[in-house]
Amino acid sequence: MLHDEVTRHPGGIAERVRDNLARWRIYHFHDTSPSAGVKQASQLNDNAFLREDARNLPSFLYQLSRNHPPAYMSIVAAIHRVAPFFHDLILRGS
Repeated sequence: MLHDEVTRHPGGIAERVRDNLARWRIYHFHDTSPSAGVKQASQLNDNAFLREDARNLPSFLYQLSRNHPPAYMSIVAAIHRVAPFFHDLILRGS
């Protein structure tokens, strides 16, 4: 239906929604092996974007906690909803 709406009203809200959705990336970190990127040490400055294999997840979260606290707290709250015992991540720069 979104496609039809964009066709009927080019330049409208539907087109902006479509363009924004096209930039979304879905991450599913399914590699839980000992060599998985998410289980390895990461460089603190590798934090501009989240890599598809999550190898920079700690540095990305650290950057969010320092520069975008509301976004970081939203992530913490989401984890807390599924794991009520969870309070916060332990993140520290070197």
